[in-house]
Amino acid sequence: MKIISKGYAFCIMAVEILSLILFLILTLVSVLKISYVDENIGEQIILGNDSVIGNLMALLFVCILGTLISGWIRKLGNKGDKAIRLLLVVTCVWGFAFSLFWFLAAKYAPNADQASVYTIAIQFSKGDYSAICPKDSYLSCYPHQLGLVAFYELILRAFHSESFRLLECVNIPMVPAIIYGGYQLIPFITHRY
Repeated sequence: MKIISKGYAFCIMAVEILSLILFLILTLVSVLKISYVDENIGEQIILGNDSVIGNLMALLFVCILGTLISGWIRKLGNKGDKAIRLLLVVTCVWGFAFSLFWFLAAKYAPNADQASVYTIAIQFSKGDYSAICPKDSYLSCYPHQLGLVAFYELILRAFHSESFRLLECVNIPMVPAIIYGGYQLIPFITHRY
């Protein structure tokens, strides 16, 4: 029995050490390098140098902000649920603000899979469901995208629009909704109602 428990403890320690090494390597690479897709080449991912100073400044900002928020919540003391609800509100507001910033700052058109899903959603919103049938079509190769296509179709039909920016606008309130939904789901997963 002792051999099994020692072997188990060794395996846990090995996984923890290997995970730490892996995450340190991934962190280092994410600070030094950036991957992007050059649309002139196709869907090939290109690895390039990134701004180390910019990444470290962003990391420092997020760490300081997180420290300030956690210190503020700790000051609330043993108010428990109140602090957690406050953290939920802060997280939802942060998600909304960042999504809004991303919407305003990122000016791009859909490409690759995004373009395929968007184009098929436009066809569906016009009543053309032919993209489902052909063999070797996008949806026959990636049937899991049908749910996203149907969701986009509903939005495009509801607003009588074909604008991709409209779909991006819908994502802004969906981020805090997903965060809140996760908060409501956790008690069911952990059985702590």
